[in-house]
Amino acid sequence: QLLHGLQLPVTAGVLRRASLGAWLQGVAGVDTGTIAPSVRFGLESALLAALSAAHAPGTGHVLLEQYTGSGSVSSSSSFNGGGLSSREVQVSGLLGGGDSVEQAVASARQLVAQGFRAIKIKVARRGTTPQQDAERVCAVRAAVGPACELRADANRGWSLEE
Repeated sequence: QLLHGLQLPVTAGVLRRASLGAWLQGVAGVDTGTIAPSVRFGLESALLAALSAAHAPGTGHVLLEQYTGSGSVSSSSSFNGGGLSSREVQVSGLLGGGDSVEQAVASARQLVAQGFRAIKIKVARRGTTPQQDAERVCAVRAAVGPACELRADANRGWSLEE
């Protein structure tokens, strides 16, 4: 019931011109500084999904459209720059943290063969050093080539010095 009856403007999702955080704070009265980032993400995702369902063919259009200033939204010419249509969501394959370098390379090749264009690699595993993680990531990069996006997920497992 927190947001019941509030009007979310179509421009709220246009990241270059408006901010959902400002709308949440100013209109909905939600102190975004006091809620957990995961809760804010969930709330903003739900708002974008509702906005998308009401005003656009997909959430990507809501996020990447340009406000024309006349109360309407027009498509950005760069929307398909990444090769995804408005109905596609890129999902990352996952390499768990317990794999050896050789296992990680084999698993990464298998993920690419299955069609994944991005791989999230767990790093900062218990008992490993950042240098060992770097070796593993470099080996995966060499195996999958430059066309596959790699993401390293440390989950706050490294210190600032590392």
